[in-house]
Amino acid sequence: MKGPLFYFGLSMFIVFGGAFLVRYMQNSSFYVVEAAMAAIGVIMFLASFFAKNEPDHRSEVESL
Repeated sequence: MKGPLFYFGLSMFIVFGGAFLVRYMQNSSFYVVEAAMAAIGVIMFLASFFAKNEPDHRSEVESL
């Protein structure tokens, strides 16, 4: 479940979502780029829960 998609999506959401919130609170203006990148981060984060994990091929070799 926790793979590169999970961590990259979470980091994008934290970085761009945080920047969006700080700038929105300071200036009361909507920054489209930060909001879009935060939304992409959330989508990637949620997609990591639904992505199929690939089987570990090393376990098959070791059993032979």
